[in-house]
Amino acid sequence: VCAGGVGARFSESELAAKLEQNEVHIRLRIRGKGRGRTRFWTCDLTENYIRINADYRT
Repeated sequence: VCAGGVGARFSESELAAKLEQNEVHIRLRIRGKGRGRTRFWTCDLTENYIRINADYRT
């Protein structure tokens, strides 16, 4: 979670609750010229992927 290239303040308990949901919506804001909109899906967040990378956070 970042804003302006640095870590942003957020509620860890609120984020944890959102990550328990079946769907997680992620919003990216890219500053520059023009406007656009797209939608994409990803499935790289398997249980094993999370387990391996959890060491970085905990």
